[in-house]
Amino acid sequence: MYHISNKMLAHQAEEIPIADFEKEYAFASDKNAQFQLIKDAFRSGDEQKFEQALRTVLDARDSLRRGILDMLRDAD
Repeated sequence: MYHISNKMLAHQAEEIPIADFEKEYAFASDKNAQFQLIKDAFRSGDEQKFEQALRTVLDARDSLRRGILDMLRDAD
């Protein structure tokens, strides 16, 4: 199952509860938050962090586009 962390949403390292689909949906819908995550990872100079940010954004956008987040939110 797809997980995102608070770091992606609030730039903190703690995991959010998996049932918090509203935050996952908000991140997947917010291009500014996605851009900020990628920009921060790029500025860090850490290649692994940058690649993870890219994967996170791509996964979030894909889950939103395919309706997965809507299904999970409706099931909650």
